Amino acid sequence: MNPTIEELTAAVEREARKRPEAMRLMPHPGVGPLTALAYVLIIGTPTRFQRGKQIGTYVGMIPCEDSSAGKQRLGHISKQGSSLLRFLLVEAAQAAARIHPDWRRRYMHLAMRRHKSIAKVAVGRVPGSLFAKKLMDQGNRD
Repeated sequence: MNPTIEELTAAVEREARKRPEAMRLMPHPGVGPLTALAYVLIIGTPTRFQRGKQIGTYVGMIPCEDSSAGKQRLGHISKQGSSLLRFLLVEAAQAAARIHPDWRRRYMHLAMRRHKSIAKVAVGRVPGSLFAKKLMDQGNRD
């Protein structure tokens, strides 16, 4: 009755292999079957978004804004949308920053300017936009 971690991992990998969209996302650094499958299932059809940046808004990774008298103040992230997908995108970005020099440079640049936790979320927004663009471009070719 209680499946083991290996059984659950195998089930996720089987489901990810059944979906061509998930297979297109897995070559990206830091993305495995779980992240790709969750992205495909939660986002659905990325063509419903006009721009890739709107994925960040949909998932809740865009900072809240409190502006007054020409002064723009960005606060915490809105946390609207799927907390699982938000977590997985940040984890994918962290893994990519560990193994890919361009991602590491982007993360370190942000971490020096801001706090590390802010840099992690900011870099985590990037895969969501890239994945949407990749799926939309691939959909147009098919």
